[in-house]
Amino acid sequence: MDRGTEGPRDRTVLRSSGPSVIRFLVRGLDDGQREESRYPFSMQNPEKLRVTQSARGLAVALYTATGRFPASERFGLTAQMRRAAVSISSNIAEGCGRSGARELIHFLHIALGSASELESQLILAVDLTFLSDSEAEPLLIQARDLKKMLAGLIKFLRTRIARRTRA
Repeated sequence: MDRGTEGPRDRTVLRSSGPSVIRFLVRGLDDGQREESRYPFSMQNPEKLRVTQSARGLAVALYTATGRFPASERFGLTAQMRRAAVSISSNIAEGCGRSGARELIHFLHIALGSASELESQLILAVDLTFLSDSEAEPLLIQARDLKKMLAGLIKFLRTRIARRTRA
């Protein structure tokens, strides 16, 4: 099923598998064309995954927010949060560069762990008054949405592996 447009040649395509919906960005397709892949997880280009776009967006927003942290935290919480944010999209990319779905799932789990780590660090930044509640809330929402997307993609891939194994 198709929903919305990102631009004249970019389109978000939703793929559904049971209760979870997997979103990935399809680039460079003319209207009426559809990218068909029997196994969308075997893509070598992680930029086709909507979750990669979200992870990068979170990292950019986090870099902006942590830029206002005290200078004394430059090598402390600031660096730790930035590493966790970068790790999310990096692990998605590394998993996409591997040979199969099981390896991708492994790296998606690592990305999920990094997203959880970042969520915890955002709460700590509020507790330490480095971020206000209003500054942290959009970042926490992005992190939680990203975790849901990662969990949905993991579930989708596990289902595909199970179907292939039974067949």
